[in-house]
Amino acid sequence: MGSNPTVSALGLSLELVDSVPRTQPKTNGLRGFGGVVWSSEPDFSTSAAAWLTAGAGHRTVMSTAVGIEVFHDFAEMARTELFVIDKTTTLRDFFLEVRWNQAYC
Repeated sequence: MGSNPTVSALGLSLELVDSVPRTQPKTNGLRGFGGVVWSSEPDFSTSAAAWLTAGAGHRTVMSTAVGIEVFHDFAEMARTELFVIDKTTTLRDFFLEVRWNQAYC
């Protein structure tokens, strides 16, 4: 299990992913990820739509070194919101969460 955190104008976004060791030879597109590819939760289309809705389309980092609790703590210390994309994410609920958070900014 890994995570894909990023910081955007809206706050911190965290996508929980299943990391899979790469079985194919290195290519330019995979070199930067240290031999690991991932599969998005709950599925690629939901994850991608939620990721872009949260404004997290750039400055992505993959980490298997820290868990979600560390990101929750960091968001609290930084006084920013944390958008979590995981296997329970639905687009309807995610869109509402982003909208509610924008109302409080």
